[in-house]
Amino acid sequence: MGCTAVSAESGSGDHRIALSCTGSERSGPAHSPASVRDWSALYEIDLAQRQYCADDCQQWNPIAEVTDRLFVLHRTVDGGIFIDRASGDYTMSLNFGDLHAERDAKCRQVAPRSDVAPPR
Repeated sequence: MGCTAVSAESGSGDHRIALSCTGSERSGPAHSPASVRDWSALYEIDLAQRQYCADDCQQWNPIAEVTDRLFVLHRTVDGGIFIDRASGDYTMSLNFGDLHAERDAKCRQVAPRSDVAPPR
């Protein structure tokens, strides 16, 4: 189940969506075998404010880009966090110094959480 029902330019007032993403994470030193583990996260995305938060939503972050095809939650020179709006495919590739992390997951749209304060 993808995210196709959400339009970045929607005038309907329905500007906040929630995604439940589950998959796997590979992490470890760059250029070495990575450990693999199950991974999951809940994302709240506020299209009007162009911000997102994850899991406990203690911090809202700016969305790097929204297109008809992708949510680009975070972008770096060599990777980022991408969600395909049609398929729900989630990919992340980030470097932290000598460490590298990748995630592959599938996201599905769920009801926005009422316990999450909107971004400021």
